[in-house]
Amino acid sequence: MFSFLRRYSRFSLTTYMVHHAAHVWPLLLLAAWRGKHEPWWYYGEAVSTPVALVLALLFIVGFYRVLVALERRNGCSFERALRWLSEA
Repeated sequence: MFSFLRRYSRFSLTTYMVHHAAHVWPLLLLAAWRGKHEPWWYYGEAVSTPVALVLALLFIVGFYRVLVALERRNGCSFERALRWLSEA
């Protein structure tokens, strides 16, 4: 359990940014497409709570596999880019 949490902690900025790409922006675009003037109120209407929980668990488990691959290949991440920018 600690390795799971440690890995998510190590890639917290990347997780946050991908979360926005996978969750927030599609909902905002869907709200705009459906003509909702205040898209933040649309979150409760998009899916039911059980579906949202299942989707959240799928994202957490699926993205963990991505984080393992990133760590093994020493791939690009937002943390690595930020480190590169701060050292320059």
